[in-house]
Amino acid sequence: YNRKEQLLKLVSLLVGSGYKNKKIIIYDNGSVNKVEEFLLDDSVTILRSNTNEGSAGGFYNGMKHIHENIDYDYLWTFDDDTYPTEITFIEDMLISLQKINNFGFVVPKSLDRNGEIASMNMPGRRKILELINKKNIKMNSNSIQKVDYGSFNCIVFSKDAIAKCGYPNRDFFLRYDDVEYSSRISKEFNCFYLPNFVFIHDVLNSEVSQGLAYDDKRNYGLRNRVYASVYNESFPYNTYKFSIFLLMDIKKIMSDSNKFSNFKSAVKMYYLGLTKQLGKLP
Repeated sequence: YNRKEQLLKLVSLLVGSGYKNKKIIIYDNGSVNKVEEFLLDDSVTILRSNTNEGSAGGFYNGMKHIHENIDYDYLWTFDDDTYPTEITFIEDMLISLQKINNFGFVVPKSLDRNGEIASMNMPGRRKILELINKKNIKMNSNSIQKVDYGSFNCIVFSKDAIAKCGYPNRDFFLRYDDVEYSSRISKEFNCFYLPNFVFIHDVLNSEVSQGLAYDDKRNYGLRNRVYASVYNESFPYNTYKFSIFLLMDIKKIMSDSNKFSNFKSAVKMYYLGLTKQLGKLP
């Protein structure tokens, strides 16, 4: 959505990869940019929406189109600003996937623009301590590790997982859609972090983490996380998870200078999540 230069770079790398048996689907989420030049390559198809349906709507529609119209074995999602570091990344990934039986998804390593672990794309486990921090995943280890969720910025799904678990929740619109969807899959399949595959997410950790203001992105994430923690988990884990998130959010609000405005926004998002009022925020 409106990031043509990043998209041009990504698709050029995908088209230029050595692997030929691939189909590249670009979902144009109501962007003002036109990318018809990609149609010069037979491997590329562009799907267009007249409106911005958010990342959740984009991945929902793109994945649904692929699953219903294309004969495939694996579906690999990318954000438009995530780039492979090796030209043979597809062939190398396929070799690795053939050694893993009955998996739901695998997640490569994502680095930010400075070569640091991209904090917003870290996979994780659903263990109790994982609700507080992500240190149970050894991001700098070279060993394959089991995970329970990952980020749409770069994740490979098996066809079997999509057939059984369906598609992302399009009503999330933005934020937490990838965590909710991949968590659904990991309840049915084993899923893994593959650190030997490295991709660059064209962001800086400092840009992602700065400030605690409840802007639109944070509001979506908060509302969707409340909804998923309560309604996608079974008792008593859902109650514990909700309580931990509530305490974490209170701590964030109390440490910020805009306590009152952030508190009001947080209360509203908790209400919307608990009452299942999803979709695009007004």
